[in-house]
Amino acid sequence: MGEQPTLPAVGTNRRVTVFGSVEVFGRGRVEVVCEGQDSACFSRYLEVLDRRRRQTGREVFLVLDNGSAHTSKKSRAALAERGE
Repeated sequence: MGEQPTLPAVGTNRRVTVFGSVEVFGRGRVEVVCEGQDSACFSRYLEVLDRRRRQTGREVFLVLDNGSAHTSKKSRAALAERGE
């Protein structure tokens, strides 16, 4: 009584993650929207950051938490490549 039936709809349970950053003085912003929160999405974010760094010539400093996307073997290897 009083309950409405629920129907599955496209995208209702879709998880969207935003990897993003802002320059210190607010001059620019980098965002990558992914369907997951994994090392593949994090890798895409790093590639976009690399491109931004080449375009602006500015250094990039990342502050990461211990989320699985940041601590996986693939992500650690990608970060080590950029270690300088």
